[in-house]
This record gives sequence, C-alpha cells and structure tokens, in this order.
Amino acid sequence: MISKRMRAPAALAMFCVLCGGALGADPADRPDKPPARDATYKGPKVELKVKFTPGSYVLTEKMSAPLKMKMTVDGRTQPMDMTVAMTVGGDVSISEADATGRQTVRFVCRTVRTDMSVFGAAMTYHSDGPAARQTPRLAAALKPLVGTAVTLTGKDGKWADVSKALHAVLSRIGNTPMRQQMKGTWGPFLQGMLTRHWAGMIPPAPVGPGDEWTATINLSSVPMLGKMVFEANCRLRDIRGTAQGEIAVIDYVVKAKLADRQVTPGPDGPPMTLTIKALAIHMAGSVEFNMDTGLGTRIDLKQDLTASMSAARGATNVAMDIAADVTYANTLVKTEGGGNQVAPAK
Repeated sequence: MISKRMRAPAALAMFCVLCGGALGADPADRPDKPPARDATYKGPKVELKVKFTPGSYVLTEKMSAPLKMKMTVDGRTQPMDMTVAMTVGGDVSISEADATGRQTVRFVCRTVRTDMSVFGAAMTYHSDGPAARQTPRLAAALKPLVGTAVTLTGKDGKWADVSKALHAVLSRIGNTPMRQQMKGTWGPFLQGMLTRHWAGMIPPAPVGPGDEWTATINLSSVPMLGKMVFEANCRLRDIRGTAQGEIAVIDYVVKAKLADRQVTPGPDGPPMTLTIKALAIHMAGSVEFNMDTGLGTRIDLKQDLTASMSAARGATNVAMDIAADVTYANTLVKTEGGGNQVAPAK
C-alpha cells in the first residue's frame, strides 16, 4: 500500500518510464563512437535524403524500461522497482503532395499492449487479448486509443496542428494521470511523425561504409527534463539490398551529462517541481534508412540511466536515486496495394 505522501513521487516515477526514459548510466567507461564493422557494399558513396514517399505502411513501436529506484522521505529509504513494456501498432498512410508540396499523413492505432509491474503489483492490457486477462483500470485508460485516427498535414516533415491532434488522442483517455503520462509518449510521436530522432542523423554529404559524422539529436521526448539536444557520433555501417529497397545502416552513440537543473510543473513538465542534481546518459543504436522511400524502416535504441534528483509538491519532498535500462525499437514496413492511402493534401 502506498501512502499519500508517496503517491506523488510514485506518479513521477511512472511518468519517467512511460515517457520513454532518455536517461542513462555513467558514460565515462562507454565508447564514444560506434565500432568499425565489415561492410559488403563496395560501390560509390551515396547521398541520403529524407522524403515521404506516398503509400501505405505498418508502424510498430516497442519500448521496455526496467527501473530501479530508491526514495527517501523523512529520512526513510524505500526501494521502488518498476518495469514497463509497451507495444503500439498501427497503419500509416502518406498522400501524394499537392501543388505546394504539402502532404497528409494519417496514423490509425490498431493495437496497444502494455505490461507493468509497479511496486510488486502487475497490470496488463492487450487490446488483441482476452478481456478476462486485462487489468480493468489499465484497460479503461488505454482501450479508447484503439481505432483512434490522427491526421497531420505539412511539408518536408514539418506537420501542422500537432497540438490539436494530440488533444484528440488524449481526450479519449479517461484516467487523468495516465493521460499526462501518455502525453510524453504521443506528443513527440506526432510532432516527429515517421521521423522521431533518426532524421537528424542523416549525413549532410555523400557517405560510404566506415565514414563518420556528427549529428544533432533532439530529446524533447522527455518533457520532465525540459529541452535536451545532444550530439550523436554516427558511422555508416553498410548498404544492402532488400525486398523493401536499398537500406543504409547507420550506427550511433550519444553520451551526455546533466546537473543542477530545476523543472517546474506545467503542460509539458512533471507533476511536481523536480530538481536534478546529477544525471548521466549513454545511448547507442542503429537506424536502417530506406534510400528508396526516404524513411527509416527500423530504429533500435538502448539507453542506460543513473540519476540523483528530488521531487517536491506541497510539504512533500522526496529524494530519489534512479537506475534504468531502456530499449526501444521502431519498424516501418511498406504494404502492397496502397489501399490505405489518404487523399492528396488540399
């Protein structure tokens, strides 16, 4: 049973996990750059260009976040371990461009699967599973997302009306804390529809296997930490042919530290005042960039965390030490027939 004094920091902990957790372990002993790998491609250097090829796609996002945390309240320390595994799947349609270059992207959520263990209590919701095995409160919060459609219109991946679309999605969630937590997940997803962080890793000049460059990666998907922009060290691993098109595989590493930052409550902030004493990040992963469609067809990411922070709301002040390992994978597969396409932008 969680006391009233512990509920606020517990909500923050869950918020950290569901936001995707761009938090990491002490990066001092981690590599600064991706390792060199043998390549099969022997051709000339290639230019990688982001574009939004019209058609129908299936999008799947998977996130897993085990989190170990110790909270200290009034001199008493209590371990509070949590795990969250979440999968969201749906259909994506990209329209032809109109005369001004604008396109319409439509995402329809088809499946949501969530498994949680919060302070020893297990919760489950699988939209495609039997109702008898679902946790009622979690099902009530997440079931309305299934079938939800979001449509954005823009040019060159810069989409308009993101706030309106986000409100349309979140208004379907009846649980207020869950709605706030999901905002950290769905907000950046809509803002960077189909691009996420990978688009910033596309090199500015032609590259071949083994070539290295530095790219900017925006981690605004962690609203509780405020705006965070890091430099990623990238390397082109290989280029290979697939049934979906020519794929350029990019490996990347990001290392960063943060200290002495205070984040106050707000629409994009935590549910309480958060003081970050020290936080260290290490991220490593790969992007499979489809040179024919101009889109990332697979993104893999591993993030580790160590952080020391405190949270305050009213008279409650809680010190927290957190360690987490987050894995994230995103796949985008083009479907045949194009039956799910939306009309051209108007």
